[in-house]
Formats: sequence, structure tokens, C-alpha cells
Amino acid sequence: AYFDNNFSCVNKSLDNLQKIAYMNINKSGGSSRTNNTKLWEYANNHKEYITREIEIINPELIVCCGKPVYEIITNFLGAKTNNHKVIEVYHPSYYRISDKKYLERFYNELKNIQKK
Repeated sequence: AYFDNNFSCVNKSLDNLQKIAYMNINKSGGSSRTNNTKLWEYANNHKEYITREIEIINPELIVCCGKPVYEIITNFLGAKTNNHKVIEVYHPSYYRISDKKYLERFYNELKNIQKK
């Protein structure tokens, strides 16, 4: 299990971490805040590379950190999202939510995607 019963701890064992790939939409860096207009502009300019990276990784689950990222990924993949489960959660560095609430939301998103 990835979470304990009260969502206070995440299982970060090497076995779990080897199953994770991390990808930024914007490959050119930036600041601690996202300019959604620039993110969309970057994504549109590099759509084929972003799509290809997802094809290479071929994930079972795509976790989008924030609604703009979710919209970009589902827009780019279109019908291909049937091959991937896609969920949207807050970015892990979002400071207005406790770790416990974050993990609860993540868990609920995972439960919802399993029902589909």
C-alpha cells in the first residue's frame, strides 16, 4: 500500500520509486509560480515532443499536478487517454492544503479512476 490507514505516511520504498517517472511540461525552467499562458504556449510549441515522451514512458497512470497540466495532457492525448488513466491533484508544493488532506484527495482520485 502506498498510504497508511490515516494518510500520515507515504510508502517510499525503492520498489515503489522505481515505478515512477517524472516529467515537466515546460522543459526550460521557470520560477516557483506557473504562468498558465506561457505553459500553454510552451506546450503547443512542443506538443509532438511531449506526446512522444508520454508514448515512450507508456505510463499506466498520469498524475497531473494542477488543472492546467491536466487540461494540456488530456487535450494532447485526446482519444489516447483511453490507454492511460489520468488524474488531477494539487501540485505537491501547494501550501494551502495539509499533507493529510493532499493524500486523502490523491487517494480519492485513485479510487475514482479505478471505478471507470
